Amino acid sequence: MTSRDPIVPVLLEKVYQLIADKLDDPQQPLVDALAKRILGQVSDDDLQERNESDLYGAVMSLWHHLNTFEQDKVFVKVFNPSLSGNGWQSTHTIVEILAPDAPFLVDSVRMALNRLGITTHLMLNSPIKARKNEQGDVVGVGSEDGQFQSTFHIEIDKMSDDSEMAALESELSETLTDVVMVVNDWKPMRAQMLELLASLKETQLPIDDERRQEAVEFLSWITDNNFTFMGYKCFDLVPVEGDYELRASSDCDALGLAKKHKSPQALRLSEMPESARAEALKKELLVLTKSNAKSRVHRPAYVDYIGIKKFDSNGNVIGEHRFTGLYASSAYNQSTASIPVLRNKVRRILDNSGFYRESHAWKALANILENYPRDELFQATEDEMRNVGMGVVQMQDRDMLRVFVRRDPFGRFFSCMVYITRERYNTEFRRQTQRIFQQYFGSDQTVEFTTFFSESPLARTHYIVRVENNNFEY
Repeated sequence: MTSRDPIVPVLLEKVYQLIADKLDDPQQPLVDALAKRILGQVSDDDLQERNESDLYGAVMSLWHHLNTFEQDKVFVKVFNPSLSGNGWQSTHTIVEILAPDAPFLVDSVRMALNRLGITTHLMLNSPIKARKNEQGDVVGVGSEDGQFQSTFHIEIDKMSDDSEMAALESELSETLTDVVMVVNDWKPMRAQMLELLASLKETQLPIDDERRQEAVEFLSWITDNNFTFMGYKCFDLVPVEGDYELRASSDCDALGLAKKHKSPQALRLSEMPESARAEALKKELLVLTKSNAKSRVHRPAYVDYIGIKKFDSNGNVIGEHRFTGLYASSAYNQSTASIPVLRNKVRRILDNSGFYRESHAWKALANILENYPRDELFQATEDEMRNVGMGVVQMQDRDMLRVFVRRDPFGRFFSCMVYITRERYNTEFRRQTQRIFQQYFGSDQTVEFTTFFSESPLARTHYIVRVENNNFEY
């Protein structure tokens, strides 16, 4: 307890008293409820340098926009309040946000600010249940029959450049619009996946029963809260002039973020890297990979891509159902044995290793696969994974360095796995490795990395090298 602690509740009481003194019924109790919801979150430390007039002004600014802006729309305002123009002031630039309450809002706002390198000094967020009359005026705050509205009051580093403030406003508006699109279409996207899942059990497919069952189990697992659906679109693969063209299908509606691209340009397979052409025509049901864009919703990770191919009666590929989103965080902590597709992939790799079951080498390989990055396990072929696993087993207890490179079939990145003894690994080694990969593959982007240590004597670093030259051969 410090001597300043008693000041904190007194300051808030002064704000509430200003509301009582300056506002008349029926507005006063509504603003009072809003103020207590918002200001009740402010920490003692954040209150120490503030005064009641500015806090009152911040609440009234939020109230004004809550009372005048449509509840089903996204509202963002970035401004520098002044005594002459607003009746209150702040040492920081203020960001006010109103949006239909939904999951991912807070995470997505923080991500947007981080993307732009903006420091946040205070972020107050609260869902407000507001009821409006036919004229659009708020007549209830906290009322049972109200509509949840998420409100933000954010204080960031002072900005003076109007173009920078406009860019921030635009980025936040687009991000929150993405969130609303994802949340609004989550159920339809999941329903579309369930419909496809049901049809897979009946449709004739050019794959064996084991692979079909594996796909069915995986897609069932996906719908069981293991995937955040963000977009869906259906494509047709149409023969044309000795080539194939991938076109948006007119038989199904785009959902989620796919709505942002109403009529994507048709793409000819001849324009794609050879490995991508082979992937598109391959008679395999599932395509599991990553897109080349980071998510602006929920988590700043590269978006996952789940393709479900369409086949004609002769077993030829005629299109694809494409879902985009992110695997749930829990999926990265689950054992491979609990994830369909992965458990069968790991089992087949172990069965084909030539090692006796439960031998030292078999257990070492099983451990390598169990601790392998989940994204790589989803995307890599069994041959690619077997080569890595066997190579690492062979270097156990030996002072060696090994590099395993996997090229994304669509030519967007190279996944490089580097194993070295723990004693030889250090920050300078990692930095040099990043520089080497960047130069070798001709990348103009920062080489991302993740380092993993276990009880093994080896350190593993996973590097992702993103490239523009899709035809690069290594």
